Amino acid sequence: MILPLLGRRAWDYVAHRVKVAGGNAEKLFDRDAIAKLAEIGSTPLALGNLANSALLKAQPLSEKKVHRGVLTAAGLLNGGEPHVRAIRRSR
Repeated sequence: MILPLLGRRAWDYVAHRVKVAGGNAEKLFDRDAIAKLAEIGSTPLALGNLANSALLKAQPLSEKKVHRGVLTAAGLLNGGEPHVRAIRRSR
């Protein structure tokens, strides 16, 4: 199965995911940061993983909102990628 590319719908996707989890994307992310993450990972799975990683990296930096500075400090803009925790193959 091939996942669709998000393109300009990246913000809508992240906002939906955060809303389903009970949060507000406007309080957690700058739109510019999501646009930058969507350039790195343009499928729903990749963007979701990058957004999760960015949130986890923002906390030790004492940042309440993910912005481009957080992405830079976390190394996500310089080829850094979140580590895969587990992979399960289907049969």
